[in-house]
Order: sequence, then structure tokens, then C-alpha cells
Amino acid sequence: IRQLRRHVETQLEAERSGDRGARIRLLTEFHTLLASLGENRALEEFVRHLAVKTSLAVVLYDHVGSACAIEEHSHLIDLIAAGDIAGAVTLMTTHLTTNQSRLPTAAEARPL
Repeated sequence: IRQLRRHVETQLEAERSGDRGARIRLLTEFHTLLASLGENRALEEFVRHLAVKTSLAVVLYDHVGSACAIEEHSHLIDLIAAGDIAGAVTLMTTHLTTNQSRLPTAAEARPL
């Protein structure tokens, strides 16, 4: 939990500094860090592989602010710390769906 909270603090620092590249890297890295804390190496490797592609898509297509993503990461940590697994699963599902919906479909995709 402490490691995840420290990571969110670095996300907030990148947000405050206006460093878009660092912010995107850290937001994506959070998911990899979260996966690495479990004991499922296959999931960790899958998330790591997906994170590389996701970061590229976000850099090219997502020009929406990320403050809500940072808040969601923080809330997710709170739910995990409280042992609210159902709440954490619900939040993560919503979080990932929201992230996906901000990116264009293949037919719409053209870098800005």
C-alpha cells in the first residue's frame, strides 16, 4: 500500500509540473506496479506488454487531462487497503473502461 501511495504521489508531481510524458508513463506504470505485487507472473507480463501499447496510444490520441485517473488510482488503493475487493474490482473495471472509451476506434484513429 505504501509503495502504491508513493507512486500516486509521483503521478501528482508530474501532473503539477505539466510533464505530460512523465504523467502518461507514470499512469501506465501504476497498472504494471499493481500487477507486479501479486503472485501471478503471467498476469504481470500481460499487463507489462499491454502497458507499452497503451502508453503509445495515449501519447498519440488522448489529449484529455489525467487528474481523474490519479484520483481513481488513489481511491483504488484506499479500497484495497480497506479490504474492499468488490469495490476495487468495480472501480478498476470502470477505470479501464473509461480509459478505453477516451481513445478513438480504429476507424477514427488519426494522430492529433
